[in-house]
Amino acid sequence: MWALHALALIADSGGPMFRSYVEPTLTLVLQLMFSVPPANVDVHQCLGKCLAALITTIGPELQGADSFTHFLLVQGDHSPG
Repeated sequence: MWALHALALIADSGGPMFRSYVEPTLTLVLQLMFSVPPANVDVHQCLGKCLAALITTIGPELQGADSFTHFLLVQGDHSPG
């Protein structure tokens, strides 16, 4: 949980310098989101903070087709059901 919290803080404070790490971080966050049991509320809250930090880092570029599509595709690949 603390490592995820630290990662979110780094992404928030790094801003544009963190952009090269967005994709591996997003992959990690989504893997953890679907593998950590829902009972671990603290971990899921930290995962949400990491996702928010990634969205803030990408900023207006998220409206571009490639980044937004990547976010949707990665989420779709891991959706339950």
